[in-house]
Amino acid sequence: MSFLINPKEAVRLRYGALFSMEVIAVAKTIGNLVESAKKIAGFINDIKDAKKDQKELLTEINATRTILEQLKSQASKENRKLTMELLGEKDGLLEQLKTEMESLGYKIKPRTGASLVWPFIKDGAMKHAEAIHRIRNLLNLALQNDLALVLFQRVFLISVV
Repeated sequence: MSFLINPKEAVRLRYGALFSMEVIAVAKTIGNLVESAKKIAGFINDIKDAKKDQKELLTEINATRTILEQLKSQASKENRKLTMELLGEKDGLLEQLKTEMESLGYKIKPRTGASLVWPFIKDGAMKHAEAIHRIRNLLNLALQNDLALVLFQRVFLISVV
């Protein structure tokens, strides 16, 4: 006789079942953020004679896009449902990221004389980039946490059997 409960069942009992429509909505949000990241990267590439800070900004946006693409590919997996629900909450990380990326995109949107304007918008753009960096790190931790949970479950189930 065993009193152990399946870890998936424990999560379901504690947090309730996540409806597939919620997962679809989170995946769609992540997909939209990937597209925003691509657009912002295009804006940065269009600025003539990009300086060091612009290249750093481009690197940050591309790294964020990579994390978002990983999240998008994992969104519908059973062991990711709780993470996706938490990320998709109102005022959650995805909503914060969307706000920062929209603000950054607005600041650096192509304009006539963009390379002349850059010194005036640089500080604001870099503040948004710093916020995006912090959020990206948290998203990366969410991916790592899910991976650790899966590994723990596999080790735990193997040791119990």
